Amino acid sequence: MAIGEIVKSIKSVTARQINHRRGQPRGSVWMTDYYERNVRDDQDFEVKLEYMRQNPVKQGLVKRPEEWDALWLNDEFLRDGAWVRRPPKDN
Repeated sequence: MAIGEIVKSIKSVTARQINHRRGQPRGSVWMTDYYERNVRDDQDFEVKLEYMRQNPVKQGLVKRPEEWDALWLNDEFLRDGAWVRRPPKDN
């Protein structure tokens, strides 16, 4: 299965769930195009991750990114329950 097909499936399932939670029978949730992006380095990863974290805030769904439970982050990105921009490096 190609990555575009996987993304289409994810968008379809999540759009139905989002519309259901909004109490809408249907509606546009995602942009029509899909753009695959490569992560070049740690800094680029941080920029892309922060962009994803801020999306629900920009849409007015939550006041702070931490309130959005639909973005799962591995525990290495959290320290004492708080977001850290860079995972701790092993020495």
